[in-house]
Amino acid sequence: MKSKLLSLAAVAALAIGFASSGAHAQSAKFAATWDTEDITAFATSSCDDTGACDGPDMDMNSTIEMAELHISTHKSALIGVSAQIGINLITIAKGKGGTGTDVTSTALAKGDVIVDVTLVNQGSGDNCTVAPGPIVFKSEMRELTVSADSTADEVEVSVGIVTDSVSANHFNFLGVECEQGWYKMMADFNLSALADASGVDSTGEVLVTLGDRVITLQEVRAVKGSLVED
Repeated sequence: MKSKLLSLAAVAALAIGFASSGAHAQSAKFAATWDTEDITAFATSSCDDTGACDGPDMDMNSTIEMAELHISTHKSALIGVSAQIGINLITIAKGKGGTGTDVTSTALAKGDVIVDVTLVNQGSGDNCTVAPGPIVFKSEMRELTVSADSTADEVEVSVGIVTDSVSANHFNFLGVECEQGWYKMMADFNLSALADASGVDSTGEVLVTLGDRVITLQEVRAVKGSLVED
């Protein structure tokens, strides 16, 4: 009898294991995803010594990270988005004076990373409201202008600035009081790089890099304007 009871217990354990290993395990209250593949956006614009410019340049790139979670009635989804972001800016400009016509040069470089999160009910196809909506995860811009006043002699002034910043960033989103069901979360990272140059011997260049990132998704109870205990 003891041996038979042990066998029945083993069968029950296997059944529970198979049930919980499915794509939609009912006990799941937490999900996470991560990636280390770099995503980049790059733009460059320049003018030669005659003032011929190739015009502004803009590059955009995006990537979506996804996770799934079952949300119960009257519950919300807390979404944490963490990422390492690098923005490299190069601005070079030259001013000329004393040539009969003063020359002023400008170089602009701007990089942005915007994150937008959506939650889609896999049964109904409806979206759950996500607060606060798209956010600027990181943004940097520099506009360098160089000029030289007229003098009896020709004068040239050249300035170049290079900055390379890397930072870890985190922000929380909230899927507010979603209907019960299985939800697919999509965190969309949108990268943009803008460069523009004018005048002579000027260059604007920007490289935006999205590096290591982690997204977490968990079921919570949330009330607007209050702290609550579940």
